[in-house]
Amino acid sequence: MLDNLKALKMRGVCKGVSVFGLHLIAILCLIAVYPRPSLAYEPYVSAKAAVIMDAKTGKILYAKNPHLELPPASTTKIITTLVALDRLKLNDTAVASYRASMAEPSKIGLHPGDRMTVNDLLYSIMLKSANDASVVVAEKAAGGSISRFAGMMNEKARQLGAVDTHFSNPNGLPCANHYTTAYDLAVMFRKAEENPLFAKITSTKFASVKIRSGSGRVKKLNLQNHNKLLWTFKGADGGKTGYTHAAMHCYAGMVSRGGKELVVTMLGSADNWKDVNRLLAYGLNLPYKSYIARNQIGKNTHYAKGVRKSGHAVVTARRSVKTRKNRMGRRYKTYTIQVAAFKKASYAKKLTTKLAKDGYKVKLKNVNDVYKVIIGEHGTHRQAEKVLTLVENKYDVRPMLLDHHGKVMRN
Repeated sequence: MLDNLKALKMRGVCKGVSVFGLHLIAILCLIAVYPRPSLAYEPYVSAKAAVIMDAKTGKILYAKNPHLELPPASTTKIITTLVALDRLKLNDTAVASYRASMAEPSKIGLHPGDRMTVNDLLYSIMLKSANDASVVVAEKAAGGSISRFAGMMNEKARQLGAVDTHFSNPNGLPCANHYTTAYDLAVMFRKAEENPLFAKITSTKFASVKIRSGSGRVKKLNLQNHNKLLWTFKGADGGKTGYTHAAMHCYAGMVSRGGKELVVTMLGSADNWKDVNRLLAYGLNLPYKSYIARNQIGKNTHYAKGVRKSGHAVVTARRSVKTRKNRMGRRYKTYTIQVAAFKKASYAKKLTTKLAKDGYKVKLKNVNDVYKVIIGEHGTHRQAEKVLTLVENKYDVRPMLLDHHGKVMRN
């Protein structure tokens, strides 16, 4: 009797173990068929369109409206540079025309008759985003015809695989029938980086170029790359920024990190560097809070500590700044922007008048015979950064964010 009971108990145990084993096997099979994604959320970006592409394979890792046709602003100059590298020699000399000298900012201030080498022009185009230099290169390559050069650009875009792109000018200033997509931009930049000369230019932080006037006088310019990722993001290989009021912020760039190579592009962004960092954090699987979907962020959520840069000013979080009291007696932070500083009062007054006409609250300060044009005061980083970007792009200046001591806010 006892032996029979023991046998029944053992059968029950075995049956329980076998059922548990079957459940475990089923769960493992489901995990194998449906692997858990490495990231729980897609990145929230303000850009109208964005793409993350594997630079090695061309595979799309993330896309938001990838085939939406939008104005590319100065990312246009990626193709301008490629066409110039195909058709011109770096030591060729090009002469600035009146049309080139009249290009809107950003520019290097060329006058009719000024001469530059193609090499120096290309560095001016890709680092300074010089619209006047873009026109000079286009006229040199196409015998003075901008429309003919635009045709060369469109032909190059098709060769690279961009089928939803059309260019009408070499610099990306607002123009009819001038558009691309985030996907096409990624395709073009990926191919462009395969050109060693192009890759060298886009990865350069600083460069010096020379302008020879018609009278033979030589002027030297020191350029700084507008692509701030070269300083702020480990593994940034190169890139091109763009901005117009119509296009908003645009970007195309490449990053190599942790064995991965990514191309990131975006068009129509309201917050350029935050969007780029979110995309890169997502693509590289980095522990960066700001890639989380916007609706997952609560009121008390803070982005990672660090520095955000806008224009040539530095906006730093959690830094002591000037404060004012509101009607309730509570203190709030304010920021002032130094637009420019001049030794001649006439130059400062001229800029002050322009800013005032455009509706800015501007004042002129004389500090030790240096005339400073100041805009202020702004209550938030976002407000200050927005004004900085607008002023830099419209007036071709190097604005700086000032703290309550009147010093530039830096790390």
